[in-house]
Amino acid sequence: MIEQVTCVSVDNVSWTKSEMTTSAQLVARVIATQRFDALEKHSLASIQTWRDSDQAISKSLVPLFKGQSLSNGSGKAGGSGNVYGAHVVAAAVESVLTGGTEGSNKMLIMQNILAKMHGENSEGKLGGAE
Repeated sequence: MIEQVTCVSVDNVSWTKSEMTTSAQLVARVIATQRFDALEKHSLASIQTWRDSDQAISKSLVPLFKGQSLSNGSGKAGGSGNVYGAHVVAAAVESVLTGGTEGSNKMLIMQNILAKMHGENSEGKLGGAE
């Protein structure tokens, strides 16, 4: 029978199970909350949170994948919210699930939108979203 680990030694320093648990929690918290340039100065925890406003932005982009123009009245993608790549990908997925043009066309549309976002500015915003 394998015994439960209660202590670990690393470089002649002993760590109890409680100390290891606390250390793991601290490391996880730092990894989750650290802001990264590669994530547009967001943390992993912040991009894992999909809010109702994110869903609204994504939903406002679905017409682009059906060959239609944006119908939010502002002339800007996402209305008053910032549009990021995650919103575009979510809109593409939703448009595939709700029908319309075939999936390969939607993939091309998504790639073109993401390329445009990348080319227009370093913040990844689409169509003048503020």
